[in-house]
Amino acid sequence: MNQRENSSYAEVTEYPERRIIPLKKKDGSTPVIDVLKKELASAVAVIACEDRIVILVRNAEYERLGNLLHQLQQAIEQYCPDRQSHLSIVVRNEDKPQENVFKIWKPA
Repeated sequence: MNQRENSSYAEVTEYPERRIIPLKKKDGSTPVIDVLKKELASAVAVIACEDRIVILVRNAEYERLGNLLHQLQQAIEQYCPDRQSHLSIVVRNEDKPQENVFKIWKPA
């Protein structure tokens, strides 16, 4: 991990309030964030950060990334089928400096 990625990782994990920009609808609700917080009991945190959703998980959960991604896709498709934009989801390992970025495309 280079210095830029490392500083970004530290900024989000240590000071999440600095860069939080909620993914809101016109009525002020945050349906995707609310769904993910409810459905991902194993997540340490679910944060809207700029144009991404950052999900912090422990190492044991991060090692089962395929299962986590499947759970994310199912929850979003079930509870937010009418979303108007693509989603960029960053899954970060809280215990080690590892992350993966996934795109979930809006429905056609």
